[in-house]
Amino acid sequence: MNPSRGRVLIVDDDADVREVLVDRLKAEGFEVAASSDGAEGLGRIREGDFDLVLCDLQMPVMDGLAVLRQVQEERLDTTVVVMTAYGSIERAVEAMKAGAFDFISKPLDAERLRVVVEKAVERQQLRRENAYFRE
Repeated sequence: MNPSRGRVLIVDDDADVREVLVDRLKAEGFEVAASSDGAEGLGRIREGDFDLVLCDLQMPVMDGLAVLRQVQEERLDTTVVVMTAYGSIERAVEAMKAGAFDFISKPLDAERLRVVVEKAVERQQLRRENAYFRE
């Protein structure tokens, strides 16, 4: 098996969406984990070494914007891409202003997903290399 192209965490309360994303990204060669809510996802981010977090904006308990803000506040070493099903461009723009790398609208377009994930993972890996070389 080829080495992983990167580690991705999917945070979405919709089990069907999680399953589709896990299958699709594993098929693309990524190592993938999944969480069903924002609080659990944030715990996994704190513990793990994820290149990318794909996080739904609309979730009960702790929404994607709260997860994103916490990642930024704690300076957790990952890149966040938000997903929104509600065509809510305003919320996506708010997420971008809060530090999201990009956003993806649901229903997910397979090609857009692939491109955004590849760019986000590449960006995170370059950030880590730069930090390593600066040390």
